[in-house]
Amino acid sequence: MWQVYSCIAHEHDLRLVGVAAAICFLASFTAFATFDQFRAGGRRRFVWGGITALGSGIGIWATHFVAMLAYEPRLPVGYDLATTILSVLIAVVVTGLGWAAAALPGYRGSLFGGGLIAAGIAGMHYTGMAGLRLGGRIVWDEGLILLSVLLGAAMSIAAIAEHRKRPQDIPWRPATLLALGICGLHFVAMGAVGVYPDPNFEVPPQAVGTGTLAVAVTAAAILILAISFVMAIFDRNLARREMREAQRLKGMADALVEAAAAREQLADDLKRQAEISAAALDNMAQGLSLYDRHNRLVTFNRKYVELYDLPASVRVPGTPIAEVLRHMVERS
Repeated sequence: MWQVYSCIAHEHDLRLVGVAAAICFLASFTAFATFDQFRAGGRRRFVWGGITALGSGIGIWATHFVAMLAYEPRLPVGYDLATTILSVLIAVVVTGLGWAAAALPGYRGSLFGGGLIAAGIAGMHYTGMAGLRLGGRIVWDEGLILLSVLLGAAMSIAAIAEHRKRPQDIPWRPATLLALGICGLHFVAMGAVGVYPDPNFEVPPQAVGTGTLAVAVTAAAILILAISFVMAIFDRNLARREMREAQRLKGMADALVEAAAAREQLADDLKRQAEISAAALDNMAQGLSLYDRHNRLVTFNRKYVELYDLPASVRVPGTPIAEVLRHMVERS
């Protein structure tokens, strides 16, 4: 591991290493934020899947090349354009497949998802290194290459497992684990590099210079990550508003149900009181009748009918009192 420490401490600009680490964490955080939207499903599921793949792939690629800008082998450096483009495509496509696999249920999501994401990180790194052009010969330490891949895989799987086990609104724990995996893979892999000056190796004139690469990487990283982050926050806030509106409507529906139940209870109470009143009226020892202000029959009890022997024709509510009295006179 001394090779890794020596590489970072003596062959890198530590200020740019810090920038690369910041980009890496932001990319990891944004990837988990957009991944949550992808897992949530809905109409925009595949849009969020594409944003997750693009944002994480570009972020990983930008981390790698900012860290490469920090690399100081003290030799002329350039990059093959075609291989560099291929490296970013590998990052986007393979890590995108990894995020899709991470949505699988059970342990398979963590294992396959984290493993594919690590494969995308490693594939991007070593493809990007294949595009490195410098005035010297590169010798690789195969043991550190294997260690870098294993470290990236372990941290990626741990990040997905952590996110699934303890989901958070602000996923800083899994983002930190994934960022450590990306940075760990990169710098252990850089520790595996030995560069020996050799006049037989030159930087081709068509190679992309570090200045051009720095501008392209910075612009792409800021643009993609900013768009991804803003969209993730916007969609998260929109989901919260929709949830609050749904809760408000549910509250209104519950209130209506309670009001209907209360009205039904009141109607039952009034019906029961009316039955009690009618029973009391019918069982009175005195005859009783009630007329409205227009002298029309409203109600009467059984004793009243028995006392005056009233036929059904004059026991109809609304019958004028004059007709009732006339019948009484006739019967008397």
